[in-house]
Amino acid sequence: INSIIKEIEASMIHIKEFSASIAEMGKQVHKLNMHLKELGEAISLKTSKLGTGFRSAFGGILSRGAQKKDKDKEEKDGGEGS
Repeated sequence: INSIIKEIEASMIHIKEFSASIAEMGKQVHKLNMHLKELGEAISLKTSKLGTGFRSAFGGILSRGAQKKDKDKEEKDGGEGS
């Protein structure tokens, strides 16, 4: 009976150590998750700024192109209607 009790106590110690290591892994996963969240936010901010810069740089060119296309279409439609 004493040997069984000692085996149970040894098993309990292993279970406690295992539980502690699982808890530590949970903390590490939480830290990793927070870092990934920060990285995602930084990437989102950079791509947002990049998109804004692109629209600023090329928006005028694109809108002038669209206006010219609309003007050409109006002239074509007006010419056919006469």
